[in-house]
Amino acid sequence: MQTNQSMITYAYHFLSEAIIIFLITIPIFYHKYEFVPYGSYLAVIVVFGFLFLLISNKVKYGWNIVLAPVLFGVFYILDYPIIIAAAFAVLLVWRFINIRKEALIHRENHYIVATLLLTAVVSILVHDSLVMLYPFLQFVILFLGYIFSQVYVVNSNDRKQINYRLPLYFVGLLAVGAGIFFVIFDSVRNTVLSLTQGILNGAGAALRGGSDLLSFFTVKERGWPKQTPEEAKHGDGYWDELQQFNVIEGGSILLIAGVSVILLVALGVIIYSLIKRKKRNSDASVEKSDAVSYGSLMDRNGQGQILKNPFKKYFKKPSHPIRKLVYQFEKKASKSNNGRMASETLEDWIARTRFNLNFDSYQKVRYGLKEVTDEELKELKLQLKEIETKL
Repeated sequence: MQTNQSMITYAYHFLSEAIIIFLITIPIFYHKYEFVPYGSYLAVIVVFGFLFLLISNKVKYGWNIVLAPVLFGVFYILDYPIIIAAAFAVLLVWRFINIRKEALIHRENHYIVATLLLTAVVSILVHDSLVMLYPFLQFVILFLGYIFSQVYVVNSNDRKQINYRLPLYFVGLLAVGAGIFFVIFDSVRNTVLSLTQGILNGAGAALRGGSDLLSFFTVKERGWPKQTPEEAKHGDGYWDELQQFNVIEGGSILLIAGVSVILLVALGVIIYSLIKRKKRNSDASVEKSDAVSYGSLMDRNGQGQILKNPFKKYFKKPSHPIRKLVYQFEKKASKSNNGRMASETLEDWIARTRFNLNFDSYQKVRYGLKEVTDEELKELKLQLKEIETKL
């Protein structure tokens, strides 16, 4: 049985991957079939995303395969090409099952990078400003999905004190930016194409200049060796001899370049497989625990990440004295097997461990963004120290 938080997480991850799949196929629709089903595809992934979650909440996620033929039929009825309809049905079911297999899934960074790259490529290949609709939806879905999946674990009474204006500000700002880009899309696209053409022309001019320099070199004139009329008539036995042929010297430059590219690609695939295998082995050796892990999060904070989580600044390590005290207390409690479980709220944790604590001051800071007095800070510090001596 899934929790509401996990359902939100699975939902926005599935929609994000469905959008990436569609971005890949937009140039095919535009140039091959001369239409792009922006609205119908969005409606289908929303409806079937809900059905996937509904089925997975009742039975094992493998039963989602049953929806693949139904999904294919819907795409076919909507006049999608048979190959595209089959590909969409298989890919969407496969990606949802892959997402459901993950207990903890955090792929937001990968989705953002993939969306930005695909948007740049599609904008050049497709002369249609509506392509910007899906990148805009991608960022809105990622942001709101991440926010609400975190907020949902908060106590219902405390949830009412959370300021919900931040997501609205973000969506509004993103909508304004998308609207401006929608208006200037054609100008931006033409500018990028002009710059690309200028770079290609510059490269061609450089090659022509290099070839002109070669004209200054004198080349020794070559010709046929002097022969008597009799030797010229019979070839002096030249064509009767078995001639040796060097494949490398006689081969085409394109053939050599093609073989080199294949070797480089094969080498890249091997290196990528080795890295993935090493990462899989290291992940398997990590000890699993139901308790909240603090050390691993601190060790990984900012290390080995090319792109940091864009939403992390809203959920960063606490800096307020009250929140810092509670954070440090949680770390110390986890070392004595009294740590907070991953599925527990702070209030549930205190009730389970029966700690004699008054967290009114913490809740003021955490949820209400209110100021606390020095007396409240001192009182909480004394309570935490008293409990730490008993751990």
